[in-house]
Amino acid sequence: MLFVALWGCSGEAPDAVDAPVAPLVDASLLAAAWQIEAAPLDVMGALTSDRGWRAFYSRDYDAALAAGSSDTLAARVHAERFALYRQASLLQANAIRATYGADQRREGDPAEVDYLLAVAAVVHGDLDEARALLSSSRDGWAPEVSEAAAAWDARLAQEAVVLDAISLPMPEDVAPWSLAETVGELSVQVVDPTAVLALGAAEYRAAMALGGVEAVMAPWTLALDPATTSAAELGLHARFLSAWPSAGDAVFAAAARQGSSAVAAHAGTSLLAAAIAPCVEGGFDLVCIGEASAGLSHQIEAAMTEAAGEEQRDHRDLANLARVGVLRAAARLAEADGERETSGRLMVEALDRSLGPAADPTFFMSLAAWDAQNRNAVRAQELVHPLTERFEGVAWARSSLDALHLRVSRDAGPGLPMH
Repeated sequence: MLFVALWGCSGEAPDAVDAPVAPLVDASLLAAAWQIEAAPLDVMGALTSDRGWRAFYSRDYDAALAAGSSDTLAARVHAERFALYRQASLLQANAIRATYGADQRREGDPAEVDYLLAVAAVVHGDLDEARALLSSSRDGWAPEVSEAAAAWDARLAQEAVVLDAISLPMPEDVAPWSLAETVGELSVQVVDPTAVLALGAAEYRAAMALGGVEAVMAPWTLALDPATTSAAELGLHARFLSAWPSAGDAVFAAAARQGSSAVAAHAGTSLLAAAIAPCVEGGFDLVCIGEASAGLSHQIEAAMTEAAGEEQRDHRDLANLARVGVLRAAARLAEADGERETSGRLMVEALDRSLGPAADPTFFMSLAAWDAQNRNAVRAQELVHPLTERFEGVAWARSSLDALHLRVSRDAGPGLPMH
């Protein structure tokens, strides 16, 4: 049974590519890819006949959990939702800073803006900045914001501030705050950024309780999250349908935030690092990275056919996950090296190829967070909007993106582009 047969066409098939002159990665390294491990017909058949994995393929996490297939699938779902909510927190923090940061502050902004900026600083790991912002006068603050600020005073007074410990009593619907502007009669609707942080923390604790997925979460952690990159227990179910083909790739994806220096250190254990290595020796060669991503996808597709004993219709879509993995990892490297334009071009290329099983909500959210940092509220909203009805925390985070969109609109003036 094939994914394509079960769910129908997943979008336009990735472009066919010519076979590379020589394999991009060594055969022993290639064998670690989940695509090769899952390719035998009995293994793939067991996965595709499982209701939980069919739901996961569509990123219907609630249905995947409800299927009750296994603890390993449940752990993976919690890990994926942790990653999504952490990127939603980053989106909210970036939107708050882009709206109310020191160079964007406007006369008439709500008095409670310092609280929002303080939580945004926590998301970025800037605790001294957060404490300074919370030490400002709270005159005119709404009572609920003052209460939330007192809770952060207590958290920041602790010797170690860790985000996975944040816990809030979560009502069925989190009510937005209506913060009055100090000039005129307008108000800003925003959800406390702590709520999204708390959702992510709850998912982290659930994933850790089940175990085996720590390295899946590592690429998406924030500064104050535990730094867990061990891939010792990262089995097939922890990697299946992921853009990180092997356990070593998950570790590399986390290390990529250190910049291109991470490539050489991981090229012997990561397919993605091995594919990227020739393309960053003298700077980022975008043509080389594009060819490497296509070549690795082709190599994995051929190896899947060999492992299965025959060509299958879903092999190309599944191999394409490695292609977007190369692009996403390279974008992380470029961002860490300060090559923001290069990073953006790589992320857009990855976005264009994120079809079918590669349509990962966490990646979409990470690109939206990057856009918010650049005050590109238009594309960020296009990325976030389809996710708001599926994930409650995304709708909460969007409140800050809406405030940024309003600010950008006001700055643009009538009849001018807003992006």
